[in-house]
Amino acid sequence: MEVPNISNELLPHFIRGYLDGDGYIGYIKSNYPTQQLRIEFSSVNGNFLRQIQTIINKNCNSSGCLRK
Repeated sequence: MEVPNISNELLPHFIRGYLDGDGYIGYIKSNYPTQQLRIEFSSVNGNFLRQIQTIINKNCNSSGCLRK
């Protein structure tokens, strides 16, 4: 599975739909004054998740990691 070759205009809609089916958004409890947002996606395909990670990091000025 790969991220479909679609226009940049449609990528957020694709990612939102994938998140709705195989992901979640939550907060990480910490001792810092601000809370940290956590977004998780599930897939058996690591390459697909790396593609999603690259798109999010590039467009949201964020960093993330992959874990099993």
